[in-house]
Amino acid sequence: MVGKSEISGGINGDGKDTSSPDWQQAKRADVNGDGRIDIADLAIVAKKITE
Repeated sequence: MVGKSEISGGINGDGKDTSSPDWQQAKRADVNGDGRIDIADLAIVAKKITE
């Protein structure tokens, strides 16, 4: 299930990756597990919301 923290984390974390200093906190928004937060993660979250 996708929650508010993933949504807000995705919006606030867009562009972050494993080299970002706050990655440990931001990584919860990396829903596809590729080590970065980008449009692909946001698309997954958007799809889950509409299911």
